[in-house]
Amino acid sequence: MWLYYLLIVYLIVSAVFASSIRNTKVAKIYYITITMGLLAFLSMFRSINVGHDTNVYASLFYRVNASPNILAFAGRFEMGYIYLNKILGYVSNNHQIIFIATSVYIYYIFGRFIYKYSSVPWISVFLFFILGYFALSMNRLREMIVIATILLSYDYIVEKKPIKFIITIIGATLFHTASIVFFAAYPLSKFKL
Repeated sequence: MWLYYLLIVYLIVSAVFASSIRNTKVAKIYYITITMGLLAFLSMFRSINVGHDTNVYASLFYRVNASPNILAFAGRFEMGYIYLNKILGYVSNNHQIIFIATSVYIYYIFGRFIYKYSSVPWISVFLFFILGYFALSMNRLREMIVIATILLSYDYIVEKKPIKFIITIIGATLFHTASIVFFAAYPLSKFKL
């Protein structure tokens, strides 16, 4: 718990420091890179005992890479995640590779989204942490992969590129089928509230 409080203090102090720098674009880049990088590092190299599902994901990694038939795992987990485990198994035989790869993807996309769309990035990062997305990233990998992918698809709504939007959401459904609900976002974006 002490690490959680220490991170909150760091987020507040670094936000005050970053907001005092005159060149806000440079401050924004440094702040997001360093802060999201720190959170990603903690997520990448966490213990197997951190998070409720972490040991399940580690066990799945070893089972998928030991099995000649990965289709046997299709009932509980979506195939995109199973194939991700298999591909990463060729890179390393240590389960930590799944945490490293997913954390890099998740934190890069969240950092990119905050940089691109937030006018006050220190508040956005603070909310990311306080609202539990940091904890979620260390517990519910598939859901966070999907959330990050959906954030990526938001660009295609803004740019009015429906084909890229559809492809991105189909990619998200390979990791969690519930993400299919986000298909409604593109047509709903046409309505002004």
